[in-house]
Amino acid sequence: MPRQQLDFFSTSASPSESCSSSNDVNQPVKPPSSLEDAELVAQIPKAGVVEAPLLAMEAGHRRLTGAISALEALCQRFAGFGLNRRIPEQEAALDALAMIGGRDARQSVTKMILKGAVQGPSLRIAVAAAARLKIVLPGDMISELLQHDDGRMRVAACGCVPGDPKVIPFLVACLQDHELEARKSAACALGRWGRQEALAPLTQLLQLAPSVDVIDAVASVANEDCIILLGRIARTRPDLRDSALETLDAIDHPTARLLVERLDGASEQ
Repeated sequence: MPRQQLDFFSTSASPSESCSSSNDVNQPVKPPSSLEDAELVAQIPKAGVVEAPLLAMEAGHRRLTGAISALEALCQRFAGFGLNRRIPEQEAALDALAMIGGRDARQSVTKMILKGAVQGPSLRIAVAAAARLKIVLPGDMISELLQHDDGRMRVAACGCVPGDPKVIPFLVACLQDHELEARKSAACALGRWGRQEALAPLTQLLQLAPSVDVIDAVASVANEDCIILLGRIARTRPDLRDSALETLDAIDHPTARLLVERLDGASEQ
């Protein structure tokens, strides 16, 4: 895990209040949607408590790659401000980076996590952003996060699992988690790495609660029962048909090939 920052604020004052410029008080706020890209980017790093989340959200909605450095600067600006309180400015910046996506956004989020720029409750938002960006985090960090008290953190960590054998026991333990989403996320993570421990829970999920993530994760561990379930999903769930067909096409099994041929033929009629 990254080294912890000092808790600079032990009083009741929030970091947002302490970092906001007094010059921002009582000044009119222009709607972020009215700003040109360059003006929006320029305002993000120095934005106050009210403006920062709104500006970051607008940059994310625009998928504004030119805002990545500014969003990172906003996040870094609040590094070290408390270990026990959320930092809305950091969380907004991280959400925006996840929306923007791409290599530079992945590098930015990875750097902030590994250097410990985001800690405390907001670290969950950082790890969730990393999962959305398909970032793989170090095994030691993931092993610790998979044991976190917050079930939402365990769910997020499952999306950043490396191919490290040391992590597997912690993922397997999460299959017994009291949080349903943690169990599901652990099964998907194990499936993506081709671990047979994922077969039974993923089969059950295909039966009871199929989703794109579950369908994608089962490809590396699927047996004939899974293949039949995927075929059934492709026939009866139009919203999941494409995902099921793609997974069936990726499975090297005669039943999977036969189902793809039949389903493709049915769609052409």
